[in-house]
Amino acid sequence: MYLALLIGVAVMGIGLAAVGLVWDTVAQRERERELLFAGGQFREAIGRYYEASPGVKQYPRKLEDLLEDKRFPSLKRHLRKIYLDPMTGKPDWGLLVQGDQILGVYSQSKNKPLKTANFKLADAFFVDSNAYSDWRFVYAPVGAPSAGAAANAANMQTARASVPDFSLGAPTEDAPAFANSPMTPVTPREPWVCNAARANDLKDCRSGSSKSKQDCEQAAAQRYKACLGPAGSASQ
Repeated sequence: MYLALLIGVAVMGIGLAAVGLVWDTVAQRERERELLFAGGQFREAIGRYYEASPGVKQYPRKLEDLLEDKRFPSLKRHLRKIYLDPMTGKPDWGLLVQGDQILGVYSQSKNKPLKTANFKLADAFFVDSNAYSDWRFVYAPVGAPSAGAAANAANMQTARASVPDFSLGAPTEDAPAFANSPMTPVTPREPWVCNAARANDLKDCRSGSSKSKQDCEQAAAQRYKACLGPAGSASQ
């Protein structure tokens, strides 16, 4: 009976550990869904702020500008509230900026995502990310040049920090200096930039005949490897 009791306790312990693991996984997936929602809300709000700009298009200078856009005489809101980062439980979002203008946000969590595929088109470049901090919710104006062309051109230039064309257009020599993390500049060789370029390229490849589609996808793969650089190409 004593031996049977020990075995029973061991089995119960294993069962409880398995239940705990399943629960942790379920909870993490729920936080991922919340992160995708909150990040998407920020991206859309930044887009509304940008597109509503009177005169020259501008991005917000702080997240609170999305709650109350003071560029207008009457109250104008682009975001309902400053969401907490589901991964940290705090409103400590990393900010992607050019000068003092916010292009997008990202979680500062370095944990590895469970979700690695089947993203919506707007989040297509989150595929195979190594950390939640690689999920960059950036607003790209309609009509911006090809992300693939921008990333490929950036790879041919020096490794200076610049904003890729799919966010703000080609960088200029007199562009404002970038701030340090968490106000993080977009750098051409960051994997998420290359993933974004690949996602845009593949989206462009969907139209056309089977032969042209295949050629387009092969060209996209070559641009992706060029964007990653020698180390990234070697790992493909």
